[in-house]
Amino acid sequence: MGAADPLQPTFTQSEYLKASFGGRMTLLAKSWAHQGLGLPRVILVFYLLKMLVYVWVWTRFCRFIPGLVATPSVGTIGDFWLHPLAFQKAVLWSIMFESLGLGCASGPLSGRNWPLFGLHIHALWPGSYKYPLFYPVLGNKRGLLDVTLYFLLQASLLRALLSPAHSLELLIPVVALLVVAGVLDKTIMLAARGEHYWSMTMCIVLSLLTGGNDDVWVAGCKIVQCSLWFWAGASKLNPHFAYAVMNMTTNHPFMPKFVRRAVVRGENDIRPSLVCKLLAHGALLFEVGTALAFNFLPDVATVPTAVLTVVFHTHILLNVPAAVPLEWNLMVMYGVRFLFVQYQHVVPCVVLPQHPGLAVFVALMGFLIPLVGNLKPGWVSFLFAMRYYAGNWCWSLFVFDDYAHVIEIGKRAKTVFAFDAQKQIEDMGTTPEVALMLGNIGTVVGALHLNMRWLQLVIPKHIPEEKLKMSTPVLDGMLVGGLLGWSFGDAHLAQHALYDALQELMQFKAGQCLVFHGEGQPLFGNTHHYQVFDLGKSTSVPLEEGDIPTAKLLSLQPWGPTKAD
Repeated sequence: MGAADPLQPTFTQSEYLKASFGGRMTLLAKSWAHQGLGLPRVILVFYLLKMLVYVWVWTRFCRFIPGLVATPSVGTIGDFWLHPLAFQKAVLWSIMFESLGLGCASGPLSGRNWPLFGLHIHALWPGSYKYPLFYPVLGNKRGLLDVTLYFLLQASLLRALLSPAHSLELLIPVVALLVVAGVLDKTIMLAARGEHYWSMTMCIVLSLLTGGNDDVWVAGCKIVQCSLWFWAGASKLNPHFAYAVMNMTTNHPFMPKFVRRAVVRGENDIRPSLVCKLLAHGALLFEVGTALAFNFLPDVATVPTAVLTVVFHTHILLNVPAAVPLEWNLMVMYGVRFLFVQYQHVVPCVVLPQHPGLAVFVALMGFLIPLVGNLKPGWVSFLFAMRYYAGNWCWSLFVFDDYAHVIEIGKRAKTVFAFDAQKQIEDMGTTPEVALMLGNIGTVVGALHLNMRWLQLVIPKHIPEEKLKMSTPVLDGMLVGGLLGWSFGDAHLAQHALYDALQELMQFKAGQCLVFHGEGQPLFGNTHHYQVFDLGKSTSVPLEEGDIPTAKLLSLQPWGPTKAD
């Protein structure tokens, strides 16, 4: 089998075609536990090259930094990467890279087979769909103002990156334009990883406004980065993260089979093993401990914590998570070396009280907003709540009664990506049957996580098993969210503005499109809130709404109860 060939699933095509919907989910889940997604290895080369381009372009921008001894390049990176302007340019370049759609949620691992990237096209296309912060006060179609603001944002970023120094004149347009563009379409702010890069840019701006030196903005950026780790750990205080560890480990392209087997209870029990749960608890403690050690034990813990943190994020990179935040992990590792090792002497609790504006800002972005987002997951995107890799996200499923609807949406909607995953895969030269199997991968990824197993308790109330035929399209919300030009897996983007867009586009009748939408488990909570919508009846009033105890999901397989129970 060549590097361009996908791994064959552990079941036959005839087995899959004969199975019920629940049977298909079970076959796919068992295959994933055995070998992961099984995409061609050549795809990994694509992502590696993309990371190298990300670093290489940053070195080009660093050539505008005055006074460097060596000309910046990948080969001389050790001579300039710890310069303050080099780190600032990395932050600005990351905003640009991500907001162009080149980073997270790009390429085949995010269901974007062709084109591989598309947000930059979508955001410059009048009439394409968007999701404003204040919907429905603001509409869900992109106008000339949206297009102009996005263009000006990219122009202001390029202007700053090509400059020898980063003044307020250069940075204020960047932070202001990203906020306004994000209000008109929150997809832009989320894609730009605003909770991280915009927050760090604001730290630089607030430092410049008060005449602070490099130590001041570094102190603010330290709090931002420590908040990422702290809340990533705190959000895992539930059973969900063990399922995320199980999925990432089994999807690791180079993971030995015995390790894959060790994190799953058994061939017919696709739940995390005791080993997997211990790994999950260890990661939780490590993330929270990292944030605390860097802040409160800088003299004794900085170097060993930095080494372990780089190892930790390298491991995440090698797992190749489905939403592919690869460059983001590189930037986090760069931040470890620059912020915490190079500026080990900067102690935020000493510096920030002298700069109250910056202190209030980092408290808002690094504590208050994530706290609200963890307590009320329906109010805040999991990115701004910093619930990374928690396996406890908002997730949704769209069920159409006829494949013709999916084809028609793809024809009528102004969208960069093919709306139908099956069509994307067929266009790559596979048979319709194989495309159907691979097109359902997004659905089974959800079923492998704990927080999507509530679907098997709710779907049968509205759609009998016999109606979930092979020809019945079941689309994951991440793919449907691609109508917005970018989707990171957060089903908040595949919600009411998109419901209205689909209904306006298709004029569904009752029963033709059902949406099953489930929120994550709140911090200190023990239930999942869910809603069911029939778009042909109402895009705002749910057909059914309720709460399911998380404990009730623990005995379930990806589809169906555990027989031993």
